[in-house]
Formats: sequence, C-alpha cells, structure tokens
Amino acid sequence: MITLYDCATAPSPRRARIFLTEKGVAFETVQVDLRNAEQLSNAFRAVNPQCTVPALQTDEGVVLTDNAAIAAYLEARYPQPPLLGVNALDKAEIASWNWRMEFEGLMAIAEALRNSAPAMLNRALRRAGGLRANSRVGTAWPGANSTLHEPARPAFRRPRFHRR
Repeated sequence: MITLYDCATAPSPRRARIFLTEKGVAFETVQVDLRNAEQLSNAFRAVNPQCTVPALQTDEGVVLTDNAAIAAYLEARYPQPPLLGVNALDKAEIASWNWRMEFEGLMAIAEALRNSAPAMLNRALRRAGGLRANSRVGTAWPGANSTLHEPARPAFRRPRFHRR
C-alpha cells in the first residue's frame, strides 16, 4: 500500500493529499510532527534523508520526496482521471502554471516570511550583480524598486499558453 508521510498543518503535503484523493488512490498516512522536529529524527531520516514532507512510499518501495515527482508518478501509475492534461497542449499549459505557482508564488511567499519573521531579522540575502536592497524591509531581490518597495515588473503576466 502507498504510504504518505504528511504533516496536516504544513502546506506542502496538502498538494500530494489532494492529488491522491482526486485520483481515488487508497493510501496510508504517517503524520510527521514538524513542530517538534520529528522530521530530523533518525527514524524519519531513514525514510527521507532530505528531512522534508511530503514523502510518498510507493507500492514498489521507492520513496518520492517532492510534489512534482509524486504527481508525475501518480499520473503515470493511475492515469484515470487525468489531472495533468490529456493532450500535449493541455500538459504544457498545466506544466507552465505549475512552474509559475511553484517558483513565482514560492519566491513571493519566501520573501514575505523572510521579512516578517522575527527569527529572520538581519538575515536577508544580499549578493552582487543586480540585486538592490529594500531598505524598508531589509532584503534584496532582482529588479527591486527601492523607492516603491515593489518588484519592477508586474507579479503576474499572461500565461505562456492560452486558448484563443
């Protein structure tokens, strides 16, 4: 039986749970207590040396440790219902939106957390080569407008794939 190593309060495993549920796949859940650092225990390291959730142990005994791999495995192993598109254009469009969600959305969330968490005070990333510091929040990102404290380009653009 498939086993999902999960943390009900964490956002990352939610995507794997949704995918499993939408596919109608039976699975067992093992809750990992992130608040008490259970993911750093020797027992969990034996399951996933990256110490992250989600982790999905397949019927074959392989452990997948990221949502992209989990989704690809489940889509190939359980093709119905198709959740990642049915033809080449659908699959490309879904891949594009997934990329945007994961990278553009993740970076915005990471910056918000980095700049609002007291534990991250004075830990902003600064590098040479086009990064300008945002003095109001003490961080840096590519193309920052230091006067308005906003990215120089709009946060969201038209998707690369769209139907006419």
